[in-house]
Amino acid sequence: MSVLNIKIIGANCNKCNTLSLRIQKIIAENKLNAVVEKITDIQLITDYNIYTIPALLINNQLVSKGCLLSEKQIIERVNKFLEEDKKIVTNYSSTKKTNRFALIFGLLLSIAIILFQLFKYNYPDKTNSIIKQSDFTNFTMADSVLLLYDYSKQNTTFELSFLEFGSTGCRECKMMEKVIAEVKGNFANRINVVFYNVTKKENKIISKYFGIQMIPVQILLNKSGKEVFRHIGYYSYNELCIEFSKLGIN
Repeated sequence: MSVLNIKIIGANCNKCNTLSLRIQKIIAENKLNAVVEKITDIQLITDYNIYTIPALLINNQLVSKGCLLSEKQIIERVNKFLEEDKKIVTNYSSTKKTNRFALIFGLLLSIAIILFQLFKYNYPDKTNSIIKQSDFTNFTMADSVLLLYDYSKQNTTFELSFLEFGSTGCRECKMMEKVIAEVKGNFANRINVVFYNVTKKENKIISKYFGIQMIPVQILLNKSGKEVFRHIGYYSYNELCIEFSKLGIN
């Protein structure tokens, strides 16, 4: 089977990140043999002669630019590069959808009750264990993230989520350990600090969902669970505090 080469040309903006997440989701759900690369370097974008982002290249062919494609639109473009027997089918039977919806609803309701109890007593370190125990094949990653990090209707003091994606081996990740400890110590009840080791199997799905290609990566989610900031590489405590301040947390 030939490998699809997919390039997302853009920046760390909401549209570009959303496009990346949708593509990763389609690839995972359909088990496509694909390599995805997100290009944010201004010089590289200029080299591609693209000035309207986000742009999408498949096998080095420009298939979209300047708009956020829906999942259906992405599938239509991907199918043009797949053999006939490998094309993605989108018209599932209504019975299958109904049964799946009932299963998803039951699972989400159970998890929502568990998460409510956890956040009621402010146990941020339980996040990874909840993810580990969840069956992500039965509901979308977006649903899971929303349940975990949407504090708007939860009985918690958290106003922000600070997600750190890294490992225990890279130099910059090691440098971030002290920063993470400082944030935890100084914003204990206001910012939920969660570290995801991308080398661990249980964190692969959420790493794909957030489109993690390089480490370390810092992501801030607001109280509603929406991404409001992203940075790749080492980021000092003082720089993070500036971002916290912009979001009303001093």
